[in-house]
Amino acid sequence: MDTAVNASRPVATSPHLPSILDLVAPGLSRLAPQGLLAWCLDNYATLVCILGLAALLRGFAGQLTSWLERHFTSTVYIQRTDETYDMLVSWISSRGLDGAARSTIARVGRSAEHCDSAEAEARKPLSFAPWRGRFVFRFGHSFVSYKTELRDAGLHREEEISISCLGRSSRVLRRLLEECRSEYLSRIKHMTTVFENRGNTWCKAMEREMRPLSTIILGERQKRMLVDDVKGFLDAETRRWFARRAIPYRRGYLLYGPPGTGKSSFSLSVAGELRLDMYMVNVPGVNDQTLKELFSKLPPRCVVMLEDIDAVGTARTGETVNGLCPPSWPGTLSGLLNTLDGVASQEGRILIMTTNHVERLDEALVRPGRVDVKAEFRLADATMAMQLFGFVFKPDDVNKVGAKKDEAKQGDELELQALANRFAALVPELELSPAEMISYLQRHRHSPASAVDQAQVWVAEMQRDKRDRSAAFSRSR
Repeated sequence: MDTAVNASRPVATSPHLPSILDLVAPGLSRLAPQGLLAWCLDNYATLVCILGLAALLRGFAGQLTSWLERHFTSTVYIQRTDETYDMLVSWISSRGLDGAARSTIARVGRSAEHCDSAEAEARKPLSFAPWRGRFVFRFGHSFVSYKTELRDAGLHREEEISISCLGRSSRVLRRLLEECRSEYLSRIKHMTTVFENRGNTWCKAMEREMRPLSTIILGERQKRMLVDDVKGFLDAETRRWFARRAIPYRRGYLLYGPPGTGKSSFSLSVAGELRLDMYMVNVPGVNDQTLKELFSKLPPRCVVMLEDIDAVGTARTGETVNGLCPPSWPGTLSGLLNTLDGVASQEGRILIMTTNHVERLDEALVRPGRVDVKAEFRLADATMAMQLFGFVFKPDDVNKVGAKKDEAKQGDELELQALANRFAALVPELELSPAEMISYLQRHRHSPASAVDQAQVWVAEMQRDKRDRSAAFSRSR
C-alpha cells in the first residue's frame, strides 16, 4: 500500500534548482528536471563532441591567423617608453580613431587632442589611449591593425605594441610613422622635451614651453659666452674638426653657485634655444651598469644634465649635508668617469653638471677634458636686482582682447626705471638669490610701488631667516 502511494507521489525537487538553472540559461528551469535526467546518453555525447570540436576549431583559427600574420602581413613593433609611441597615439587620438578600440586606458594628464582647448585647463583632465586588444583603422588605401599585448619580461610584464598591414613590405607603416612624426614635431616645435631615467630606460617626463634666454637674469657677457660656446660646438664644421684630429666629440660644462641662482633654468633655456631635448640623470640613484646603459641610449645631439653632482662626492665620503647623513650611492666614481669619457662613451652630446658646492667635487671629475667650461652663478647684485624688477613689471607686449588694461598700474618706462633703481638700492648685494627676489616680486606683481615700499621689511625677514638656519646648522654639527 505504501509502495503504491509512493509511486504515485511526484518527485520533490530542490527549491534552489530552478534559480540555478536560470542563472546558467534564462528559462532553462521550465524544462522538467526528469526530462533532463532522462535525456539519452547519446545526446550528451553529441553535445560534448560539438563543444570539443568548437574548441578545436577555435585553436585552429588562432593558429591560422598567426600563420597568415607571419607570412602575409608586415609588422612594426613599438616600445611603450619610446617617443614613437607618443607620436603614434597622438596621431590616432587627433583623428578620433581610438574610438574604435574596445579597450582603452585612462590617464590623468594633458593629451594631444585637447592640448589647446578649454578642457586642458580643467583640473586633472583625462586622456585615453588604446589598451589591450586590437582595432583596425584606415590609412590612405590600406587598413592598419593596432595591437597591444602584455608580455612577461622577467619579474614584470610590459606592453608589446605593434602595427600591421597586409603585404610583405612595411612601406605603408613607414609612411604612417613618418606622418605621425611630422605632426608630432610640428606640435612640440615650441616645446622642450625633458626625459628622466627610470631604471635603465629613458622616459619622457614633460614637455615645457621654450624659455627664451632673455628671461634668464645673468651677466650678459657670461650668458653670451656660454651660448656661443654651445652653438659653436654643435656646428657641423666643429664636428668635422674633431673627427679630423681624432678628438672625442664631446663638451662638458660645470655650472656652480648657491641654490636659486638659475643653473637649472639656464640649462633648460639653452636646450630650448638650440632645439635640443634634455635628459636628466639622477646619478646617486643608479649603479655603474645602469648609468652606462643610459648613456648608450642617448641620441647624438642632446643635453645631458647631472643635477647636484656634489651629492655623488658626499655619498662617497659620508660627509653630512645640513646635519643629515647622505644617501648611499650604488655606483663608483671610476664607473661614472668611464661613462662620461671612456672608450665606449657616447659622442655628440652636451654634458651639463650643476652643483651648489663646487669645493666638494673630486678633482678627477672636473679636470679639463671632462669639464671644458666652468661658469659661476652668483647671488644677485644691484644690476641683476634692477633687471629682475624690470622683468617682472614690464608691460606686456601684446594686449589680449577683452583684457583689463588698467588692472596692473605699472607706470611708464621712466617711472618703472626709477622704481627699479630704488629697489636695487634697498636690496643688499650678493646676499639674496634671483629666485628669492622673483618670488618676492611676484607677490607684488600688480603694484611695483608696493614692492619697493615693503622691500626693507622683506630683506630684514630674509636675513633673520638665514641667520636662524645658519645657527641651527651649526648646532646640529
